[in-house]
Amino acid sequence: MYGFAATCPYRATSPHPAGATAECKDGTTSYAAKFRGTCSHHGGVRYWYK
Repeated sequence: MYGFAATCPYRATSPHPAGATAECKDGTTSYAAKFRGTCSHHGGVRYWYK
C-alpha cells in the first residue's frame, strides 16, 4: 500500500539491537516509533525490523 516492502524490505531474522525498528541507509540504527520520518536525516530506511 505505501511501498515500504518494495523499497525497504523487512528483515525479521536479522540480528539487531533490542528495540530497534529500522536500519538507515547510512548504517545507523533507528528506534523510531512511527514510519513517517524514520531515518529522514540518514538517507532513508534500508531495512525495517519486525
